[in-house]
Amino acid sequence: MSLRALNHWTLACAIAISCSACASSSQQQRDPDLVADPPLGDESDIENGAAKTDYQRALAYVDKEHWAEAKVLLARVIATTPENAEAHAYMGLVLEKQNDLAGAEKSYLAALERKPGLAAAAQNVAAMYLTAKPPRVDDALVHLEKAVAVVPDDVGLLQNLGHARAAKGDVAGSAKAFQAAIAKGDSLDLRLALANVYFDAKQFEQAVPHAKKILEMAKDNPKIFVNVGFMFEYGKAFADCVTAFDRAIKLKGDEPDWFLRRGRCKHELGNDDAALEDYQASIKVKPDFAAGYLYMGLIQRSQQKLQSAEFSFQKAVEYGKDTPIGKLAAKKLRDVQRGQ
Repeated sequence: MSLRALNHWTLACAIAISCSACASSSQQQRDPDLVADPPLGDESDIENGAAKTDYQRALAYVDKEHWAEAKVLLARVIATTPENAEAHAYMGLVLEKQNDLAGAEKSYLAALERKPGLAAAAQNVAAMYLTAKPPRVDDALVHLEKAVAVVPDDVGLLQNLGHARAAKGDVAGSAKAFQAAIAKGDSLDLRLALANVYFDAKQFEQAVPHAKKILEMAKDNPKIFVNVGFMFEYGKAFADCVTAFDRAIKLKGDEPDWFLRRGRCKHELGNDDAALEDYQASIKVKPDFAAGYLYMGLIQRSQQKLQSAEFSFQKAVEYGKDTPIGKLAAKKLRDVQRGQ
């Protein structure tokens, strides 16, 4: 069954769909378009035998993402064996894929009523609630807490529980859920989620150890390198900040702010010449980049290169205009012109 474990971007944008097989879904690997129902034989319980066959075929259709065909078969299964919690959960998935969210919710809840703690249903209905507009965080928490009490080691449940608690502002509770998930199966998404919980709560130094782990795990993804670069900067891990932006810029060297951020971290490490080179690189990428000129001016002023600093501040005022950058540059320009 496709389970919806929310990834680290969920609260801002998208959902990660992770394909996980529950026990029943792995039983049927045949192509339902090519293989006929097996003969029922002489068994007296023909009705249950037929339902089982429909169920197996429905799972095959789900695996192929043939939602309409799966829906017909699952409806038949539910009609003949209404206490089949897994069938209700799969119906919820099918209806969700068909954008029938009310019907999907009803099916997921029916599954949980019949089998409290069914991870697939709890995880998916919680994901629906957390991504609703507005989010239904309390509803998600109810089902996730109940399910985790029954299945405490399910990584997807713990992951969604971490997001739900974070949405309520429960930093400690969210971190506990993510740490439990990491203990069962470490992943880049889990580390990013946990680091972002700390970062969003302004507990920057708490985010740093996880950001370091992310830097080890990430492969050729400049956005992730930049994400942890910010965490390192705010967490005062400036050498790691430089490393993160080095890796991002190596892959994508046309973002002026990335040069600026790397330069700021180099400045914090006491390497002003290298910082100035990064600020200069930022305006080569974007000639009207006001922030680049502002930080160039600050370094040049500290190095007593006052004419260069005055020129840089003038450019920052010109391009920054009435923005905070432009206003700060104007103040610094006045200070230089007054000899301060």
